[in-house]
Amino acid sequence: METTKVPDLLSAFGRSLAAGRLMLPEGELLEATTTEEAFLASKLGRRTTPAKGGPGHRNHHAREVLLEGTSFVLGAYFHDGRIIMIILCAGLPNDPRSWDEWSLEREMERKNLHDSWLRARLGDPPWSFSWGSIWSDYDARSAGSSWGINFGR
Repeated sequence: METTKVPDLLSAFGRSLAAGRLMLPEGELLEATTTEEAFLASKLGRRTTPAKGGPGHRNHHAREVLLEGTSFVLGAYFHDGRIIMIILCAGLPNDPRSWDEWSLEREMERKNLHDSWLRARLGDPPWSFSWGSIWSDYDARSAGSSWGINFGR
């Protein structure tokens, strides 16, 4: 698999992201070497809510994670104590509070926000690197848009 050529003019945040490191507020990093124990001891980790996963899998979710001026819900996914994936979903003004208020048009607005946010930091997709990949997707089964970082190929 070919790896993405990173544009020279990326911000420090974009260069860090292209190197497989998500820079969090207050200088914390999530990267391929992050353990679940270290994550839970971090400022972000201490304010997460755990969610159930399959055998050996655990995940933790946090709201209002501010990355370069945009607020995201963040999910950190671990297998046997090692981080394997981070999933993020941007909040939109007047986000629906129920399925009755949900619309595909609104969800595509979120997907477009994710895409433009990532392009501004990484250039055009695909975003495939030696350490893993970054993606943006709309999942029709869950009726939701997100972007994420997969550690490992």
